[in-house]
Amino acid sequence: ARVPVAAAALARAGVDAELLTEFAGETLLGGGRPVGSVRPVGALDPAPLTACA
Repeated sequence: ARVPVAAAALARAGVDAELLTEFAGETLLGGGRPVGSVRPVGALDPAPLTACA
């Protein structure tokens, strides 16, 4: 999962997302056959920090 996570981190840091599309996911194999994929999930992004009043 390192490659998709690194691609997501680079996108958040401002790197053009189009340059990172080929690294956005990795295929998971089971018995030599594709059975799923690993990709970052936007819903798990940390909540933005807000200033306390």
